[in-house]
Order: sequence, then C-alpha cells, then structure tokens
Amino acid sequence: MVGWRKWSWVGPAFVMLLAGCPAAPVVEPTATPTPAVRPGGPLVKSVGVDGDQPGFSVMTGVGKYDGFDAELVQWLTGQNNWNAKPFVVASKDREKVIQEDVDGETIVISTYSITDKRREVVGMAGPYLKTQQGVLVRAGDKRIRSTDDLQPRSVCTVAGTTSEEQLGQQGVTRLTLLDGFQQCVDLLKAGQVDAVSTDLLILHGFVNAEAGAVEVVPDLFFGKSEEYGIGFKHGDTAMCKLLTASIKEFIRSNTWRTYYASHHFPPELEDNSRPNPDYLDPC
Repeated sequence: MVGWRKWSWVGPAFVMLLAGCPAAPVVEPTATPTPAVRPGGPLVKSVGVDGDQPGFSVMTGVGKYDGFDAELVQWLTGQNNWNAKPFVVASKDREKVIQEDVDGETIVISTYSITDKRREVVGMAGPYLKTQQGVLVRAGDKRIRSTDDLQPRSVCTVAGTTSEEQLGQQGVTRLTLLDGFQQCVDLLKAGQVDAVSTDLLILHGFVNAEAGAVEVVPDLFFGKSEEYGIGFKHGDTAMCKLLTASIKEFIRSNTWRTYYASHHFPPELEDNSRPNPDYLDPC
C-alpha cells in the first residue's frame, strides 16, 4: 500500500500575527511506500510452467497462460505479493532451471510429480494435486483396454517424466519420447503412434481441447499415485515453509475446487485428486 500524502496547513491569521506575511503551506515528507514483497519473506521472481498442457497450463499470449497450474501461479503471486514472471520450461529441464538460479528465486509449477530422486537435487513442496497414469487413444479405437495391450503398441510420452519410468515398468518397449505432450497428441491424431500415456488429468485436458478426436481409455490406470508439488532450490527451508503454508491454504479454501471445476476435469475424480491439507510433506 502506498503511504498517505499528508498536507499540513498553518492558519493564515496565526502566521500573520507572527510574521506579518501571508501564510504558506508546509508539506510533510511523503511516507515511504510499503515494499511489494513481505519483509523477510522468500522472494520469487520467475515461475517455470508448461506451455502446451490443456487444463493445466497453455500459453494464450505473450506472458499469458490458462489452466489449473497457471491459476495457481497467479494465486500464489497474489497471496505472497510477488512480482513473478512465468516462463515455459520443458519437463526434462525443470531441475536445471531451479539449480541454475543461485539466488533461489525460481520455482517450478508444471504438473511436477514429487519423487525421492528429484528431492536429491531440488526442494519440493506439496502435494497440491494427485492423479494416476492413464492412456489416450484416437476416438473409437478399442484395441487397448489393459496394460498388456500396450506392450506391442507404439506409445508416446514426454522425456524426463515419471510417465516414462512407469511405462518401462509395464514392459512397453516401443516408446517415443518427445519434449511436450501436445507433440505426442499430434502424432496420435496423425496415426503415427497408437497411444499417449501420462497422468489421467493431463489426458482429460487434451480430450477437452481436441473436440472429439481422442479419448481416455476407460477404467485403465496404473502405477503409483502421482503427487504434484512445487519445485524450488534444494535446502531452502524458508521457501519450503512458505510454499507449504500457501498450498495448505489453497486446498482448504474453495479456490482449489473452483479451479478444478473450471477446467472441466472429471467430477468423479475430484475427491481422489484433492490432497488432504493436513498431511502435506514436511519441510
């Protein structure tokens, strides 16, 4: 908040009695504006996001994004009075952009699953959303109904994701690895791969965006629960505590459910997708 400008006027009659001359306004110094960042709190200047994931984060213009993660970025920025700028980061580069910011002022919010391996090199606060892995096929394609059906098929996913690891555990060997899921979906629609596999909520985002061209295989999900967290500089306890407190408030408020509904994720998955705010990962 900018400080009030205070003007003090000395009464003309009183001044004339003292000095025999017309009164002049006396201006007090303007108060110093309140800093944009909370004093002593961790500062965030940039946020890595996805640019091609419908439902989570899609670039809609220069510096503009739409989706659950994109709105979470805006919410966090407002809650903590950050002047943070979003930028697109590839999944395989998420740890890199965090580590390269020696000041620790870069965080990543990009359907970023919390794993022990990642925690060895970056901090992770959360989770703020949960899901499991599923499969996307062309509309009307009934050939894939189980994980066994995936093994002889060509499957696309994104390099550097937990989806890549879990497909390997399912015995999928004909794997196409790309930089973004939109690229995978484009190959699927063109008939160049048989399926795309990643987190169910990401796949439902593409179903909503692709106007009937693709569909999620019903009742097919596998692997461990994917828990999305916010990546930050390894060992930054103050940042961890701030992000964790913010996530807890975000989930407890109606904002979480509002964002979930507004991006048309399946209502039947909502309760399982919402983490318990009282059991977030400790710092």
